[in-house]
This record gives sequence, structure tokens and C-alpha cells, in this order.
Amino acid sequence: MESWPLSLLVRPSLPVRIIRRAGGPPEIVCGAIPSIPFNGALRDRAVLRQSSRPSLGSYAVVAAHLLTFAALRGRALAVLDMSDIEAFAAALLGQPFRAADGSEVLLPGSRRRRTSDRILIQVDSMAEQIERTYGVRLGW
Repeated sequence: MESWPLSLLVRPSLPVRIIRRAGGPPEIVCGAIPSIPFNGALRDRAVLRQSSRPSLGSYAVVAAHLLTFAALRGRALAVLDMSDIEAFAAALLGQPFRAADGSEVLLPGSRRRRTSDRILIQVDSMAEQIERTYGVRLGW
């Protein structure tokens, strides 16, 4: 079994917010706790890849979607699996999914298929970056 960094084992809480700061990448906060894995990925994109502010903003929104889903599901990033990502993909298209308390909920906002596909591609890209940073293999 892998040894997981604590930041990947923390279940995100609501609300998930994006804080934009002048001169730096956006920061994602879940409840009152910064999302260290995604904030690190955004910093890496800003520094190593010299990503533009609009690109960083787009990745921050994508991360916020996934973290909102995980918070509603009651699952940490380390324990998400392919069935969660399949439910996330359906939720992006407006389909209800089972929350942690057993109720059916909807992911806030509405998206079309192309937007949902782009979000999934960006989630995959950020997951690969998190895997490299932490030396772990996410199940999704």
C-alpha cells in the first residue's frame, strides 16, 4: 500500500472558493483549508510552464469543480476511483449523483458536452501533475 501525503487524504469541505491574487496564481480554498495538491499544481503551471493567467484561471475552475464533487461525495482525492470520475463526468452534464449522505444532488452550474470533455482532460492533466509531485498513483 502506498504512503499517502496527508494533503491527499483530507476530505475537501464546502464551499470551494477560488481566490485570485494580483501577481500570483489563483488559490483554491475548501471551507477554510487551502487545497495543497491543486494549489501546488497551479503554482507549478505558473512557474515551470509559465502558463497565462486565463489558463491558470481555467485550471482553477476545473479543480474547483472536482473538489466540489469530492466534498459532496465525502471523499478525499486519494480515495477517488474510476467510478467516482465516471459519476463526476455525468454530473458535469447535469445528471444527479449520490452524495455522502445518500441523497441525490446536482453539481452546481450547467455545461455542454464539449465543456465537460475539456474539464475531464484538464482534470487528467492536473492528476498527472499531482502524481509526479507526490510520487503516488491516483486511482483515476
